[in-house]
Amino acid sequence: MVSITDFQPYKYENLARRGSVHDGGYVIPSDLTANLLISLGLGFDWKFELDLIKSKQVDRFIVFDHTVNVSKLLKNLLLRRPNLNSYMYISIVLFRYLRDFVFLKHVHIRKKISSLGGLENKDSLSLSQVFEVYVSDSKSRIFLKIDIEGSEYEIIDQILNFSRQIKVLVIEFHDIHIRDKEFVNSLDMLKSKFGLIHSHINNYGKVNKEGIPNICEFTFVNLELFEPSYRVNKLPINGLDSPSAPRRTNFETNFDSSRGIR
Repeated sequence: MVSITDFQPYKYENLARRGSVHDGGYVIPSDLTANLLISLGLGFDWKFELDLIKSKQVDRFIVFDHTVNVSKLLKNLLLRRPNLNSYMYISIVLFRYLRDFVFLKHVHIRKKISSLGGLENKDSLSLSQVFEVYVSDSKSRIFLKIDIEGSEYEIIDQILNFSRQIKVLVIEFHDIHIRDKEFVNSLDMLKSKFGLIHSHINNYGKVNKEGIPNICEFTFVNLELFEPSYRVNKLPINGLDSPSAPRRTNFETNFDSSRGIR
């Protein structure tokens, strides 16, 4: 059974928001650095990845996403209904994609992430295969971001296998209402190696009558770098958190109250 306390993070003094003001932005430690950001999931917004480079928290990043490429962006543009705002939006995304992944040569691997990876499909990779192929030094410090629309549950055990290298983990869990047992088990596994330092309810999803959200973003820090002590009592945090869907209000969480998330 999922409990409100499952979402309660520990206090971490040095936090900063990286990426978009809304969906696609995440709260992470501002005082930690890594050699590489492995980003599972790209979508139409990769400001988070660019911000980590700009803030010198990572040296470089590699993105894995099978749903985005130039041809798909062009197709999306051509098939849009005649709406100026839609055309402008996709045109800007296409321009930024060409700038960042073609001219500036940031790395985008067009493969899906799954538990079996290439053993299942030549167009897929497991997280284990990602580390084996793209992390040449076993001592590399890694930031890992995961937003893969429900496939995150498939690779939790693989995250643990590389937990000594992963210093910061940002992960968004989906379908919590219908995968509650998987969710609780996944959180318990992650908390054996990482301390939960931030939670944010994605307001594109819903909250059920028990106060449990369907989509939630979590930030973890390796327990070798962080000793959990005091818990956060209320979320969101002013100045750091903003609603994923800008026209909807943020869900508020009071862990000291039986009302939970509202």
